[in-house]
Amino acid sequence: MDFLFGRKYFRRRYNMKTFFSFLPILALSLGITLLSCQKNNPPDKPNTPSGPNSGYANTLYSFSSSAQDPNGDSVAIRFSWGDGDTSDWSSFRPSGSTISLSHSWSDTGTYLITAQAKDKKGAKSEWSSGFAIQIRRNQSPNTPSSPSGPTSGIINISYTFTAYATDPDSDSVSIRFDWGDGDTSEWSSYLPSGSAVALSHSWSSPGTYYVKAQAKDVAGATSGWSEEHGIRIIATTYPYTIALTWAKDPRDLDAHIWTPEIQGEEYHIYFANQGSLNNVPYCSLDVDDITSYGPEHIILSQTFPGTYTYAVHHFSGDSTITTSRAKVEVYHLGNLVQSFEVPRVPSGYRWWWHVFNLDGATGTITPLNQIDSLPPRPWLGEKEKNR
Repeated sequence: MDFLFGRKYFRRRYNMKTFFSFLPILALSLGITLLSCQKNNPPDKPNTPSGPNSGYANTLYSFSSSAQDPNGDSVAIRFSWGDGDTSDWSSFRPSGSTISLSHSWSDTGTYLITAQAKDKKGAKSEWSSGFAIQIRRNQSPNTPSSPSGPTSGIINISYTFTAYATDPDSDSVSIRFDWGDGDTSEWSSYLPSGSAVALSHSWSSPGTYYVKAQAKDVAGATSGWSEEHGIRIIATTYPYTIALTWAKDPRDLDAHIWTPEIQGEEYHIYFANQGSLNNVPYCSLDVDDITSYGPEHIILSQTFPGTYTYAVHHFSGDSTITTSRAKVEVYHLGNLVQSFEVPRVPSGYRWWWHVFNLDGATGTITPLNQIDSLPPRPWLGEKEKNR
């Protein structure tokens, strides 16, 4: 005080001009002191937490909240999870920022989640309003249906299989397939409980494979494996392999082929006379599929001069041959050489699709591709007529 205000001392050492030069410094010092004494206000009460309102025990769920600070300070948030546990404080974020933390509950029940904020000076807000989540015990999906799909096929050709599964909690379900060759598909996308899932696969080696399906719900619980569905895969090293596929309806289409004269006799190969690959007529039908889709394969292990005629017959089931979406593919030594799709014309009472003729000597394929009420060549025997 003597330094500034002692009159003798001041008069002796300083004049009035010097005194007034100190005034700005005094004003600045006083302002800083006043600012440092300004009252800190706690953050406002955070917003009600947001997040899922139901879930499963032992599964992490994320919740978010935000809070404003009246002084513009950065804010941290913590959550009370309603089960006696409170989270650690989050990191500090700018005032008003959304902050998210996660938690899981080990027991079933309804829990009320609240949030609290604090600023960097340690001032805390009130707890927010509560947000309720109901936690239940997850049940695994039911075992899927046995896959539906073809029972025979050709190596390196992709075939589609379908399965479905229901979930006791009505959760969405994903399905995967074990293809029976050491390969398992990726999980499908999630679909509503009971929805059909279709995936495709091809096999590189001939043999019989058993396809099965497994389901998983959105909480990660998995079912057991379904019953198996067998598919026989054949090689295509034969001169000709003719594959027939179709849609769900009609359920039973039949592949037919008539041969030229072989050792003095013509042959008609179809479900009642499936032929042989190792003996006359060196032509065989692999399977009679009566449950939709196919495929049915007619294989020629040897060809003979003359005309082979291939046709498809609508044997039974709803719909018509022209709405069956039937498709015929012809493979020569494993290579696809020609394909045919059934004409989409009114069928009337016509049950036959005449597809093509094959010249056994030259390999020339002549398309027929017409719908008819009669087969392209005569039936060969009373047994076949009665069928």
